[in-house]
Amino acid sequence: MTVTVKGRQPADSGAPVVLRAEGLYKSYDRKAVLSGVSVRVHAGEIVGLVGPNGAGKTTFLECVEGIRRPDRGEVEIAGLSRSAGPAAYHLAFGAQLQESSLAERLRVAEAMELFAGFYDDPWDIDDLLEQIGLTEHRRVFYRKLSGGQKRRLTLALALLGRPPVLLLDEPTTGLDPHARLEMWGVLEKLTGSRTAVLLATHDLHEAQSRCHRVYVLDGGRIAADGPVAELLGAAGLSTRLRLPDRPWVRELLSGVPGWTTSRVVAGTYYAYGEHGFAEKAVAALRAHVAAEDTGPGTAGELQQVLAAASTGPTDLEDLYLTRTGTPYEPRHARD
Repeated sequence: MTVTVKGRQPADSGAPVVLRAEGLYKSYDRKAVLSGVSVRVHAGEIVGLVGPNGAGKTTFLECVEGIRRPDRGEVEIAGLSRSAGPAAYHLAFGAQLQESSLAERLRVAEAMELFAGFYDDPWDIDDLLEQIGLTEHRRVFYRKLSGGQKRRLTLALALLGRPPVLLLDEPTTGLDPHARLEMWGVLEKLTGSRTAVLLATHDLHEAQSRCHRVYVLDGGRIAADGPVAELLGAAGLSTRLRLPDRPWVRELLSGVPGWTTSRVVAGTYYAYGEHGFAEKAVAALRAHVAAEDTGPGTAGELQQVLAAASTGPTDLEDLYLTRTGTPYEPRHARD
């Protein structure tokens, strides 16, 4: 399956691997944060890393970046491992950290010139400032930049060395919708199909619309990985029914043909199934309401549940709900 991402050609499954992390383990005070995490990114890919707070996303990126040393496991970027030495290894990628700051009285152009000195053949500063939309701010102090301008500047600094791999940790957090779109427009224009991107994000819409593949991380382990559409299909998550949670609802819907799994979140019941499941489930609810002997629940309650029910296609959020937080229980595990 080929995936077309905005601003990029379909992912080439035959492209070389430019980032390889194998079996990373990391613990703090005997608490496991990473438990055998393996990730691969091919040239030209945008790959998303999603998961709950504390799932290990930032720790994983910091192990890849060399900020932290994994307890076990190997990392290789553009054919280089940490054994090549920090000078060579850190030139193989650019990074935008989750939280970063520069000296408040450092001007934009001064920051660019400082970082350009780290590379033998850096991107032309004037050209990059124009591409990133900061030419008019080249003499502005860092402290006077807006949040979006600061994020664009740190992205420009990550791109100065024209790296084959770009590591981004929550690159659009805190940005308003306009600034977020501008950020992605700049990123896709500057990386084209040359640079592989691995980004951690809590924005599931962003991950689904911008990434060729995703890794779902939960409790320090990879819970799922692949193109979103393929993952949804393989899990039987083709359609969703959402309605108020009631014990009798769970029992009724789990018996509908095509049901695959369900979750309860904040008093709402999410039932998932194969194509046609949602329609069958709604029909089962209507039949339950219409029955003379309604069984559990009053007629009024049944009508309220049915009125609040909604159906629709699934997306990455549904995969996230079924793969994180609690063990996944597909139908075959219950039969």
